[in-house]
Amino acid sequence: MKRILFTVFLLFQIAAGHTAEGVSPDWHLVPSPTRQNLGRLDMISANKGWTFSYDGIILQYNGDTWQIADSLKN
Repeated sequence: MKRILFTVFLLFQIAAGHTAEGVSPDWHLVPSPTRQNLGRLDMISANKGWTFSYDGIILQYNGDTWQIADSLKN
């Protein structure tokens, strides 16, 4: 619950133009292909990253969209 509240707070701060130190003002929301709660986010570049749902769904970011991945090898 604390994580959700923090995320909502951070999104409001970014939308209001008050960014935290080190946070890019170019960040934007990207819709998720699942409505499941997501866990840890790992980005290896601005255009490649992964996250997972607690139900075992793996999502991959390609720089534009999140897509459901077959495995971490995608």
